Amino acid sequence: MCFLVLVFRGAAREFVVTSQELITRGLVLDIIVEMLLIWLILNRRVLQEKLQYIVQLLGVLQWCLASSYHMILQSRYVLGLFSFLMCDPLLVSRRNGLLEI
Repeated sequence: MCFLVLVFRGAAREFVVTSQELITRGLVLDIIVEMLLIWLILNRRVLQEKLQYIVQLLGVLQWCLASSYHMILQSRYVLGLFSFLMCDPLLVSRRNGLLEI
């Protein structure tokens, strides 16, 4: 049998790993991966529910951002109207009947 030697020295210990042991370890890893895939498939419903929760949370976040953006636009309109009434030429310019800040 051909040896694929991996030597690890530490604390007066030496480990020699043969190619057959590496193949065995590879098969064990394959089995673990297959078990994880089966577990994911069986828990698909749980994952879908979590995904729906995340989508709902993103919808709430989008609504909050839209609301804050709307409030910013309203405050700019109010500030523009107020500065127009105060006749401050540095803050407001009038073009085509629209107020701009």
